[in-house]
Amino acid sequence: MNDKRFKTLGIYAIIIFMAISCDKKFNSDEWKNTNLATLDNVIDKNNNRNLMINDLVESKLLIGKNSKEIKSLLGNEYIKDTLRHTYRYETYEDYGMDIDPKYLKGLEVIFNKDSTVTEVKIYEIKR
Repeated sequence: MNDKRFKTLGIYAIIIFMAISCDKKFNSDEWKNTNLATLDNVIDKNNNRNLMINDLVESKLLIGKNSKEIKSLLGNEYIKDTLRHTYRYETYEDYGMDIDPKYLKGLEVIFNKDSTVTEVKIYEIKR
């Protein structure tokens, strides 16, 4: 009897883990409303933005859009690099026990000289 309960609990644990760590379809409102400034979301790998970046890259939804359309879809919380023609939207930071982040992850949107998106990729910085 205990073996059956243990197996059942194990199956439920696996299902819950998979549901929590799954990717999520992109939703503009959820992306823009993810508050990365709060401690919970900065540490939590399962915040909405971090779960949606794979969908944004794989769906190619942003390719061909201009900078105004990108700001409308993703919001204004980005790091702009005018020399490389990119916007970076952070999705996850890990500080560990340090004051400086040890790991950064996010979405990089790359524009051509006409401000049209040509590439979207995930960036990761490990220090």
